[in-house]
Amino acid sequence: MAHYRTQAYVEAAYALIQEGKKASDVSQALLRRLSKSKQLSLLPAIIDAMQIRESLGTKIPVAITIGRDFSKAGAARVEATVAQAIGRETSIETTTDSSLLGGIIIQQGDDVIDASVKALAASLKNYLAHM
Repeated sequence: MAHYRTQAYVEAAYALIQEGKKASDVSQALLRRLSKSKQLSLLPAIIDAMQIRESLGTKIPVAITIGRDFSKAGAARVEATVAQAIGRETSIETTTDSSLLGGIIIQQGDDVIDASVKALAASLKNYLAHM
């Protein structure tokens, strides 16, 4: 039951903010309401729910390095594929590095997918050196 009330408060707060109310006014009204109804114990859960909702609304930054410039259609395809793989809307920053020889490097936070020809050649060289 408390989870339902928490979500109801979060949805009500966001609805008021969407209507143009100032966030500080909404926060004060929420605190008064929680205090009056003796539900201040819900405040930590409400804050957590609001932070989660806020983070879901932001784009995930993704860095892409390619060997040569994309066409607009190619860039749109890559952005859509990355967003689908991550499951969230992304903000793509693309750089070009001619030393890659081809392929792509995708970095999101600490996760890196290196599908470049340069990395493949280095991996093959390492494999052959240890045969």
